[in-house]
Amino acid sequence: MTEPVEKAIIVSDWANLFNLLIGLSGYAISSGILSADLDGGNIVAVPFIPGGTTEIGYIHQAYLPLTPLAQRYLAMLRSYIDFYFSEHDIGGEAIEQ
Repeated sequence: MTEPVEKAIIVSDWANLFNLLIGLSGYAISSGILSADLDGGNIVAVPFIPGGTTEIGYIHQAYLPLTPLAQRYLAMLRSYIDFYFSEHDIGGEAIEQ
């Protein structure tokens, strides 16, 4: 559970989030999956629960198939998570199908 704060800023895209985090020395609670290609190495992912787990999901309309771009994104995400698990010697199942 996060601590209550006096002010919260809600953004809907990574570009604004990164600018705010860097400019205000702020923080965000997210998946922790970051790329130096996007933020230039200025943002650091810090686990907030050592050894904890995080569930990442997605929502889509059941009657519509995922677009090729969405399928590609999910494949890349699965690949990244599998790589992370192999590099950090983490047991367990990385992805539930």
